[in-house]
Amino acid sequence: MDNYLILDTETTGLSARDEVIELGIVDMEGNTVYHSLFNPSCSIGASAMAIHGITQTDVKSAPRFSGEWRKINEILAGKIILIYNAKFDLRMLNQTARIYGCGELLRQEGVRCVMQGYAKYRGSYRAIKLEQALRQEGIPAFQTHRVIGDCLMVLELVKKVGNVW
Repeated sequence: MDNYLILDTETTGLSARDEVIELGIVDMEGNTVYHSLFNPSCSIGASAMAIHGITQTDVKSAPRFSGEWRKINEILAGKIILIYNAKFDLRMLNQTARIYGCGELLRQEGVRCVMQGYAKYRGSYRAIKLEQALRQEGIPAFQTHRVIGDCLMVLELVKKVGNVW
């Protein structure tokens, strides 16, 4: 599993104008490979802020996504990326890259959606939220809606149920 990484994002919102404001990547040992907040070109929406708690003040002195894009790309190159709700995170990462004139960050073929894999594992055709999946597997949700904590919870789920994607 040396070739696998787990990735999560937090965003300014859900629209086509919103951006990634936090990115975390951990390896399969639970080590943080990358973590950063980003100073977006748009405001953080109130509903997004209510979920993750990241404020404009928190990101004020953070780098722009474009300044970190190459570094992130190098970390992800040649790896299999595990993401809970990959469709959303892929859209937001590539949307943010486009906003800043960067190239595409991730392609679908290098990504595995743990949420879809877990739903199939449970015999469901519906998406199962991470918190619910953890409860179903008896894994305590020790932190939610910040990227490193969410990555670590996904790691615990993957360890418990195995390669289901």
